[in-house]
Amino acid sequence: MKTPLGWIVAAVLGAAVALTGQRLLDAPTRAPTAPAAVEAPPPAPPPPADPAPARALAVKTLVEAGVPHGAIRHGVYPLLGPGRAPGETLPLVAFTCPVDGGCGPVVTALSTAAAAGGLTLVEPQEGDRSGRPVFRALADGERPALALRGQRPGPRLTLIIGDVGREPALLDALLALDRDVTLAVMANAPKAPEVAARLAEAGREVLAHLPLEPMPPRSPDGSDFITTAQAPAAVAEATTRLLERVPGAAGVDVHLGGKLLASGPHVTAMLDALGEQGLFFIDRPVSASVAGPTARTQGVRAVPASHDLDADPATPLAARLKAVEVALVLEGHAVVTARPDPATLAALQPWLATLRARRIQLLRASEVVR
Repeated sequence: MKTPLGWIVAAVLGAAVALTGQRLLDAPTRAPTAPAAVEAPPPAPPPPADPAPARALAVKTLVEAGVPHGAIRHGVYPLLGPGRAPGETLPLVAFTCPVDGGCGPVVTALSTAAAAGGLTLVEPQEGDRSGRPVFRALADGERPALALRGQRPGPRLTLIIGDVGREPALLDALLALDRDVTLAVMANAPKAPEVAARLAEAGREVLAHLPLEPMPPRSPDGSDFITTAQAPAAVAEATTRLLERVPGAAGVDVHLGGKLLASGPHVTAMLDALGEQGLFFIDRPVSASVAGPTARTQGVRAVPASHDLDADPATPLAARLKAVEVALVLEGHAVVTARPDPATLAALQPWLATLRARRIQLLRASEVVR
């Protein structure tokens, strides 16, 4: 029997737990000795409510609580749980809490305003995780209306290591990195399913690293690349097939891709396959890419990468890391991608430790995507 508001906790706030890699794995079950009774299908969950009143109330309350308009962002959030369709989403309002007071007073103001407006502010059953974003949902009765994500004040770094699985010998070094580093597994690597499973068991957030056709003079550096020579329908099929090789992926990053990401029909087909599975997309700063605008048009959640540590190998790595630190000071956030080069991995561990000591938040990709 569902408790009151149980649908919202399971479908919206349960997604926060799943996306940050903290969902407990169920213990394996033994095969039954007798045929199991056929259970009736669970009742259909209530459909989402009209989000407009909840959004207006949330934005008004946030501004009155000291959150500047410029610190409020709009996006979408996955709806999970029994009976929800793949790719089903709910509108999201993401915001940065004020430096003075943090997120506590803002959440209190939202709860008071929701009650006055006939809505309910729902919180995770497990409570808030220390040092992580604050997740809430606004509900109209038992119908979810709006997802809310409050970022704690201070600089925020997201680090995504790609090409994972090509060199299995580096897996231990990757697992030694800070647990909130996001790891993108090469979907065409021979042992991709095994690598993804090991990372998931270790509580890491996993992305699927899709091999896409590069812009000449570069050429594909492996098999099973998705190319512009394929019809859009074949691109969708290839994307789905590669995603199946990275079980448990929360989103998608791309490997190379300069040529394919410039082709609207092929990008649309790829993003359609992502949207059907509710996956988000890391938008690489590739020249002539149409992926970012296309994702927004199709309602696929996305976040742009701001720095690629491998883009300028002639520059010393220390200087490239310093450029990220400057962006954290000036912009307040950075989404950084890198390959698992042994020298890079060796430098990242102490660098991340110093950032933690300076109260710079390290957030997983799922915690910053909109």
